[in-house]
Amino acid sequence: MLAVATAFLPAPGFWEGDPAAPSGGFEQGLAAALAERLGLGRVRVVQVPFARIAAGDLGGADLALAQMTPTGERERVADFTTPYLAAQPGVLVRAGVEAADLSDLQELRWVISRVSTLTPIVRGRVRPNDPPLEVVATPMVYFFFSFGIGGSW
Repeated sequence: MLAVATAFLPAPGFWEGDPAAPSGGFEQGLAAALAERLGLGRVRVVQVPFARIAAGDLGGADLALAQMTPTGERERVADFTTPYLAAQPGVLVRAGVEAADLSDLQELRWVISRVSTLTPIVRGRVRPNDPPLEVVATPMVYFFFSFGIGGSW
């Protein structure tokens, strides 16, 4: 059995279905293919907070599939494969909110994740007019967003 750590369950497009036994998604399929290739048969998914995975703690799993960008700090505590996904960052805003240029982005109330590699970009390049609300993990960004707190992330 291959034990795979991930942070966010479900994660649409990556880990879909019942969080106790994901049945679809890109990373679920990758985990199943790895288990088959290694002759391990099944996959056991271990949910571990993103910050712990980033710190090298896989919660007893053999490997992690967690939509994580390698950084120097992370590479000191974990070995990374070659990237298996290239994705450009985006900004999520409510319907009807204009965000066409830097000035528009600076006017938004940002909610950012403490462990995201994009947080320094928001702070250093976007430089919002109001201090961003910083949360521990990405699901909290969606939580605040759903209650109308923050115009972007």
